Amino acid sequence: RLNLGEVEEVLGHWPRAERHYERALKLLDGMPDHPDRFTVLAQFASLDRKRGRGAEAERRAREALDGAARVGDNDLLAHCHFQLGLIEKDRDNLEGSGEHLRRALELWETAGTKQSLARLHISLADLSLRDGEMAEAARHAQEARQRVEELGDRFTLAKLLTIEARLASSREEVEAAERLFSDGVRLLEELETPYEHARSLYEWGLRTWNVDTALRRLRRALAGFERLGAETESRRASGALERIREHQRLNVGRGASSVLAEVLKVINSTLDLQEVLRRTMDLVLERLGGERGMIVLTNRLTRELEIAVARNIGTGTGNGPGRGAVDREDEGRMLSESVVRRVIETREPVLSVDALTDGRFAGAKSIVARH
Repeated sequence: RLNLGEVEEVLGHWPRAERHYERALKLLDGMPDHPDRFTVLAQFASLDRKRGRGAEAERRAREALDGAARVGDNDLLAHCHFQLGLIEKDRDNLEGSGEHLRRALELWETAGTKQSLARLHISLADLSLRDGEMAEAARHAQEARQRVEELGDRFTLAKLLTIEARLASSREEVEAAERLFSDGVRLLEELETPYEHARSLYEWGLRTWNVDTALRRLRRALAGFERLGAETESRRASGALERIREHQRLNVGRGASSVLAEVLKVINSTLDLQEVLRRTMDLVLERLGGERGMIVLTNRLTRELEIAVARNIGTGTGNGPGRGAVDREDEGRMLSESVVRRVIETREPVLSVDALTDGRFAGAKSIVARH
């Protein structure tokens, strides 16, 4: 029953998987401390998590964790910590997730299979990417790559390709990222694993420069999540789509041209550059509904980027002398310089629907801190 449930879960037949898990638990009803019961609970937690039932998933995983500790099954104990790590990651509790995943790593390094370790390193790489730790993410990806090549596991390989694509995107390697995303999505489609297929499409859409293409990928991801009944992932995909639509509405409804016209009025009203920049920053944030922003100029002599004016960045005001100005400069430098330079060189805007998970902003600790 358990193996059948796992297969149905991976294939996206979640109601069938749930029935298998429930029947397995019923068969073990009179054996509360049987190791198989705790194994079923741990796998049932995986299904609950994917469906967006976080509280129920945590309850089952913790019951399985306690049971695994009682019977002294380290492999199962690691699996329970792995599930709890994924649950906390879904809640954006990255610190709590890391504690569970690292504990699982300690246990599986002595008692786990190569497949378990490969998937755990992939999850740790994902956690590091979300936390902006690119070097750590690359290290975990390499660990996973080594084990995947030894195993020949195509499903785990497909998940790894998505991680490697995100790493390539964070390094501004656009063509490599597109190729890796494409290979991973195609492989997951061949394997008929709809949940991971939709997740890869979602991550691809978040890192797609072209807005229309990003929308298509995110819509496909949302459709996949909705068919499965993956509530948490559906909300995320819907939120990403809505942020893009809101961006488009702002450009059309409020009229980007009218904002530019107002900026031109400001420019023509004064000869003082700093005053022009301050008024422009305030005007853009007000008209476009922004919370934070900065204007970056290129030094004509050194070609270095310099922050001319900022709003709500750093611990100070960002406009006066002293500590506030220093904090503004320090935080500004933490932004991905390659993204800023790309905008300057191409004269094209960069749209990000989720700066926290966007590899192009990997160096922006301020984004992570303020999310």
